[in-house]
Amino acid sequence: MLAFNIVQLTDKPFPFRVECLECWGPDRLLIGTAESALLLYDIQHVSDSTGYKMSLLCKRDNFAKKGAITQLSVVDEYGILVSLSDQVYVHDLPAKGAEAMSTSFGLKSALSKTKGCTTFSVQFTDTQGLVLIAGLKKHILIFTWDGHDFTEFQDYPHPCEPPKSIVWCKNSMCIGFKKEYFLMSALTGQMTEISNKTSSPLVTRLPDNQLLLAVDNLGVTVDYEGRPTRSHALIWTEPPASVVFAYPYAIAIAKAFLEIRTLLSDTLTQVLPIRQAKVICCKDLTPSAQLQPEAGKAVIYVATNEKMISRLVPVPLSDQIDQLCSARQYSDALVLCEALPEDDPLRPKKIESVRIQQAYSIFAHKGDYKEAMTMFFELRVPVIDVIGLFTNLLPQDLRGKQRYNIDLNELIGEARSNALKALCGFLVSTRFRVANSGPPAAPTPTTTTTSSSASSPSPAPNPGEVKYNQCTDIPTIIDTSLLKACIQAKEFKPLEHLLSGPNNCHLAECESFLLNDTAPYPLELVKLYKSKQTRELHTKALNLLCSSKLSAKENVSVQQTIDYLKCLGAKYLDLVLNYSTRVLLLDPLNALTIFTKGERVADDQLPSAEVLAHFRRKELAPVSLKLIVPYLEYLIGQGSKEPDIHNDLVIQYTDIIVSSPNFSSTSTTAAGTETGVLGETRKKLISFLETSKFYTAEVILSKFPEHLHEEKALLLARIGEHRGVLNIYATKLNQPRKAEEYCEQHYSVEESQEGHDVYLNLLEVYLRPDGGEPPMVKPAFELLNKHYLRINIPKALALLPQDTPLASLKPFFENVIRDTSKRRRSNQVEKGLRESENLQVRLQNISARARMVKIDESTRCAVCLRHLRLSAFALYPDGSVVHLMCMKNKAGPMGSSAAAPAPPAGKKL
Repeated sequence: MLAFNIVQLTDKPFPFRVECLECWGPDRLLIGTAESALLLYDIQHVSDSTGYKMSLLCKRDNFAKKGAITQLSVVDEYGILVSLSDQVYVHDLPAKGAEAMSTSFGLKSALSKTKGCTTFSVQFTDTQGLVLIAGLKKHILIFTWDGHDFTEFQDYPHPCEPPKSIVWCKNSMCIGFKKEYFLMSALTGQMTEISNKTSSPLVTRLPDNQLLLAVDNLGVTVDYEGRPTRSHALIWTEPPASVVFAYPYAIAIAKAFLEIRTLLSDTLTQVLPIRQAKVICCKDLTPSAQLQPEAGKAVIYVATNEKMISRLVPVPLSDQIDQLCSARQYSDALVLCEALPEDDPLRPKKIESVRIQQAYSIFAHKGDYKEAMTMFFELRVPVIDVIGLFTNLLPQDLRGKQRYNIDLNELIGEARSNALKALCGFLVSTRFRVANSGPPAAPTPTTTTTSSSASSPSPAPNPGEVKYNQCTDIPTIIDTSLLKACIQAKEFKPLEHLLSGPNNCHLAECESFLLNDTAPYPLELVKLYKSKQTRELHTKALNLLCSSKLSAKENVSVQQTIDYLKCLGAKYLDLVLNYSTRVLLLDPLNALTIFTKGERVADDQLPSAEVLAHFRRKELAPVSLKLIVPYLEYLIGQGSKEPDIHNDLVIQYTDIIVSSPNFSSTSTTAAGTETGVLGETRKKLISFLETSKFYTAEVILSKFPEHLHEEKALLLARIGEHRGVLNIYATKLNQPRKAEEYCEQHYSVEESQEGHDVYLNLLEVYLRPDGGEPPMVKPAFELLNKHYLRINIPKALALLPQDTPLASLKPFFENVIRDTSKRRRSNQVEKGLRESENLQVRLQNISARARMVKIDESTRCAVCLRHLRLSAFALYPDGSVVHLMCMKNKAGPMGSSAAAPAPPAGKKL
């Protein structure tokens, strides 16, 4: 990459041996020579050319009193020039335009203590202002500027070889000695070693309070505390002779060339063919108000041992970025983009442009389609441009109108399949973004496309009214392309998500695509029809499921039809009933889920009456019993309280029981214990009759078989026909114990309640059975002896046969007489206790009323303080007397708002 251009300033060898260079502003160059001469040149750009013209403004022979001029430093802010020869000197800078005057660069002062100085550094500091640091053989001298001259501030000894380079860093100095680097405190002189492995001690200041140290052929960055700031170093081709920094590049002098590396990525950027370079100087012209240096603002000069002087002219950063993009070095280009000024309005667009080019390159050349699509989405690349990378996806009128800055080869085979899979993910994310925030952004300058206007469309016409080839509606293009891509890549998960809800797929285009003769996809077309939620398309979908296209997949067709009908609510009842007939006949239990496990909201449920009528149709007669009972059970399980539903289930259970081949009216087997369907159904029926509260027993009894005794007993119990229930238990089932349990459950002590005579009813069943059967005297006597307290004795005796021996009633009468005597004695005791209690209360009342109180003209109410006189009054237990109305108002004594305590009963007078 070309980061700098070399501009030769001298077309023939320079007449002096150059020892140092120093920039003075953007167009002045100071040259210090071995012959002690100082030369000042004006460097001006030649119009309509890339060259520069070098004009001598001033020459001062014998500028140095002794020896060569080895170092120069301009401090333009204070109008001084600092030079180093045998010692450090301070000179006045001439005014611009007066450089050729004989008084130019007049000597201001000589720092005599700096004799033998090997290097110096002049820098502005936060604490000391302008400081000058001079490195001597055994000392480090620090001078500060007092406004007129440099005055000595500190003198610190050191035990090392003479310093080769020195830089001020905060409150310390980083010094490069012959073989090591040290940090020396400017306040105490304490030295801390940083590194002791170097053959070329060079220290270069970097932005952000960092230093670049040359450690052999490595460039190590450290902070002002000497701690490394990066995990890796710059790797020079050879140990550099000198290093300068021109943001964002470090430029090092090698023997046969200049080596340029960027600190942003540590990569080799450029090699400049300048042989035998001797000295290099760099001046950053970024305004001091800017905290961060600006790329391209440095002035750089190089002098060689061949006495040639050149200027390094930075290539504009945007051009460097374009070079890297052309070479497909997008990562380096993005790194270089970070060096663009942050306030540059074109910076974000440039970064975005590079990233988009990188995304297209990744797609076309690297083949990482997933990564490319991720970048397309993040960068909001127009969806039309992304879909345009694939053939036959866009509408015909939009195809081929995209222009890309890369060469695209047609995708085939596995590459196309992988690319389509990545496109599916991109389109899924994009359709979600479009749905939530509107259409994608317009195309960027990276691609030129005449279809750009489609990325921000005006309100699109109804896709059903426009042919797809003329379609410009972005949501329609996205969804239609997504469907095609999913089918071609066999990505059925995103396709399922697309077709499971509302979408913008172009119906005619998708129909044609899914029903092509090569590889039809009828089930996917069914899902597409379903997603549109119209009666016409529901009908087409159901017809397709029944068509010959799925005849080879009968099981699939049946299940798909069932699943489809589950989603149709009461609005489409006719479709549900019509198209369910076929699947109900083929797979009744599974098809029943259309009505019991449908995906419907509460207010869109199918009406149960119509469904039951459908099940009873002649066409469904072979499977009607398999449908009606489970459906009724489902309705009741869902909380239905309709009596007709509950009655219907009882009747259906009854029909199953009676029609069972194992059923016998004379069987003595307990209900529900039979084997097979008969036992299970009777168990269900008994449980339902016991638990349901909504069936109508009167209606059911009119149709109920006589031989289902247990079940009929439950129905009779529901309407309070106790005698009928007890007759079944006692005579038909011969279960007197169960009859007594029934009496226990329904007996009521209250004579007004219907269960009060339940035991009498059982006694009547025993003694006066139906059908002319002989009385059951023994169980009747046992009932009398056991439950005589719950039986009306006169009515019970009236039921006994006339020929009943009195001897057989002896136990009954003994029990009755004994219990009667016991109750009479208990009543007498209770009467005596109540009379005693009544007497005590009367005595207490007399005692309370015997208390007297004297009321005269001076007696006042304790509440309102008025005279009582002839007013009605009340007396409290504590002797307080109040008006009767004051007591009722519950006002406290002396008119307070607190309520006075109520006197005990009988204390009022």
